[in-house]
Amino acid sequence: MHSRAKYPVVHAVAVACALCVVAALLGGCPPGGEAVRIGALLGETGDLSHIGQSIRAGLEIGLTDANNYLASVNADFRFVIDGEETGGAAATALERAQVLRQRGIDILLGPTTSAEAAEVLPWADAQGVLLLSPSSTAPALAIADDNLFRMAPDDTHQAAAAGYAMLLQGVNIVVPLYRDDAYGQGLADAVAEYFGAEKQVDVLDGVAYDPATTDFTSTLDTLDAAVAAAQADFPGYLVAVFLAAHDEAVDILLAAQDYAELMDLRWFAGDKVAQNGALLSSAEAAALANSLSLTAVGNGAFGSGTAAVRQDIADHLGDTPHDYGLYAYDAVQILLDAYLALGKDADAADVQAVLPALFENYLGVTGWTLANENGDRAVGSYFLWQVLPDADEELVWTNLGLVTAK
Repeated sequence: MHSRAKYPVVHAVAVACALCVVAALLGGCPPGGEAVRIGALLGETGDLSHIGQSIRAGLEIGLTDANNYLASVNADFRFVIDGEETGGAAATALERAQVLRQRGIDILLGPTTSAEAAEVLPWADAQGVLLLSPSSTAPALAIADDNLFRMAPDDTHQAAAAGYAMLLQGVNIVVPLYRDDAYGQGLADAVAEYFGAEKQVDVLDGVAYDPATTDFTSTLDTLDAAVAAAQADFPGYLVAVFLAAHDEAVDILLAAQDYAELMDLRWFAGDKVAQNGALLSSAEAAALANSLSLTAVGNGAFGSGTAAVRQDIADHLGDTPHDYGLYAYDAVQILLDAYLALGKDADAADVQAVLPALFENYLGVTGWTLANENGDRAVGSYFLWQVLPDADEELVWTNLGLVTAK
């Protein structure tokens, strides 16, 4: 196992490389060798924009560090990342992937969401295109021998971490509230599976909503009724809501404040809510998350150089980043290892063949990347997050501790 610490962390991304993620279109790549072109399906807009922006920053910084290392060893190639924006839309992700393939690119970093990955994967399998996603986690995509590798564990691990947090707080009944897509349904199902009969926690069927929903009145009416029924059937039991959402968590919290019973519950949430920048951007939503003691589970990142790269991403964004930016950084470094081993002429099939061994032997800014038989990270390390006041009384996402789930 090795650490990427041998590659110097660049604390100020060079101006000439600040847009290298679209360098195939704009020019200005670092000189010094033949260009190895990698694609990226970016989600800087849409309903996970903060994560998408953090991922782009992680890719850019990872690209700069990788190319600096290649220059330091006089390698005969440099990386170019050709990015295409998907807006978080599944159909657009497939269209943009096809555009990148038409440019001769057969390795794509991304996509950001599991819904996008589910849309792109059948085509990628058929076309021999390799996908390396920093942030897709749906259990339904945990498939052996496919062309999707994921830097994060699937959500059965996240469900165990969330379940542990709920058990610590004495929860007896869980009502899932989730987006009706691969991510939301998969995470809600995983939470129910984690608890089961032996955990002495009942998970109700829950309430699903269309990801395109903008008015959550009907959704919350249904949730409120489900909670009231549970409280009537099990008086004295502690009922909690588990929220599997993207940025619409902001609208859900704002609408939920009109429901007195919902405001008296414990609230928990998944990784796309943890560290969510859109939530902090709404002072009202942040205050509600604080008053509810909303506990969100997020994929952890700790390893060699973690603090330095996290600060690089923060400086690049001008904002507190989501840790999925660090997962994107490590994805670039693993591709660097692949091309150092295989040479600049390697194609997607060559890289895919060596990825399991590289995952097993890489210790990066997100820790050990050992993959399972499905090409997903095998061990989940999760931080528990709440929105709490900092020393200046500003509400910020605060790390409460670490939970490891295998």
